[in-house]
Amino acid sequence: MSEPAARAVGERRTPTKGDAQRARIIDALVELLDTHPIAEVSVMRIAKQAGITRPTFYVYFESKYAVLAAAVDNVWKQFKTARFPIAAVDPQLTPAEVTRRLTDSAVQVWSRHHRLIAAVLEARSSDEQLARLWDGLLEQNREQIRSVLELLRAAGHIRPVSDDLPALVEALFGMTVWSLVNSTWPDDPGESDPHQRLADVISAIWLASVWGVAPDSDHR
Repeated sequence: MSEPAARAVGERRTPTKGDAQRARIIDALVELLDTHPIAEVSVMRIAKQAGITRPTFYVYFESKYAVLAAAVDNVWKQFKTARFPIAAVDPQLTPAEVTRRLTDSAVQVWSRHHRLIAAVLEARSSDEQLARLWDGLLEQNREQIRSVLELLRAAGHIRPVSDDLPALVEALFGMTVWSLVNSTWPDDPGESDPHQRLADVISAIWLASVWGVAPDSDHR
């Protein structure tokens, strides 16, 4: 979902013609990334895909990397929506259920946008602004998780394997991102879904490390 559609859900302001044009440019890049690595995608090709001229492109973005940054920012908003606040989870859910829901949501969003994310990782060495955006998004997400887990530990709801919770979260979060980045994401996973296997493993590690229980536990 591009910006006008996403914004219509959360804001009252009616999308403008400029919003729609900007969204078409973002969508054009995302479509091109389905078949081309970011290194092969030029501003001219994005403009052609979006049905606009090159000068019109520059009205909205200064480079293809700026479009890529806007696209990944949209995806990160989906991550934030999918990762509902842990503190607001139904208290009737077990830690295993909470962890699995969070993990499944993250894996599903990453799976849908893995080509875009791969393009960001490939291009961040070429664009400092894009690199800062990506690092900032990771840091923001990591800190949100740490803050919530600090509250849960203070309330006695979790039993982390380490007293150094910030370091534990950093290690677990880094492991999770590394696993997502380095996994294979087939378009048609078939009966043996690697996405589910990955979610199983990530869930089990977070569950054991943070809550101190096994995946099949009904501990509350």
